[in-house]
Amino acid sequence: MTKTEIYIAASIGDLPRASSRGFRTADMIYRVSGSRLYRARGARGHTGRVMVLDTTGFTGGGPLRALAEEVAEECTNRGYVAIVFDTGGGNEPHHATLARQIAEVAPRLTLILPETLATACPNAEVMIQTAISCGNLRNHIRNAMNRYGRVALELAAIRMDFAIPARSGGGEPLTEKQLDELFQKRGKRAFFSDDLFVNYFTHGGDNGARFTLYDDSESVNRKLNLARTLGIEHVFLFYPQIAGFINQLDV
Repeated sequence: MTKTEIYIAASIGDLPRASSRGFRTADMIYRVSGSRLYRARGARGHTGRVMVLDTTGFTGGGPLRALAEEVAEECTNRGYVAIVFDTGGGNEPHHATLARQIAEVAPRLTLILPETLATACPNAEVMIQTAISCGNLRNHIRNAMNRYGRVALELAAIRMDFAIPARSGGGEPLTEKQLDELFQKRGKRAFFSDDLFVNYFTHGGDNGARFTLYDDSESVNRKLNLARTLGIEHVFLFYPQIAGFINQLDV
């Protein structure tokens, strides 16, 4: 049976807190600009197990194989076993080319690519988001597994407010303070959605009825258990999204 490994992704300022209880971290401290790899200042003393590589500044061109070798060497030196590609939602040909180059020079590294690059490397894992506002999360993940084979999960802890009906499918993000104010103002009891694996409640807004989705330690732990049940190998949580309940997580 596949063991589910859970990582907390954090930037340089949050890594000490994210790793305070011995959690595995995915280090959001690397970016590609031009054809060079850069590491955030002050990151020398910390090493997680996964490199998160920000490629939004990568425009292609230059000595591409040399860049791939530089990334692979950094992973070897710091003990990284996997790379998460962050393209910022982009789907440029040079992103796929870089992924293939890294896979070629470092075949033992696990590459975890966004869905936009799902076809770039046949042996890569494809990152699937758990933040959905309709449908069924279990089926969403299973469908992705059937489509791509190996998948990882981006488990974002959400706080979103939606109009009813939500014609665009998108909602308005809420701060923790705004969510608390809604609870106090509306005095509503929250429920758990067995389809979405998230808490929800409805309320009357200034412009009509609305519904709110939000995660807490219980809903996140249920998502983690779902990942284990489905045999997902890699799950990524994000700091500071989970800062308020990190000590209650079953990781």
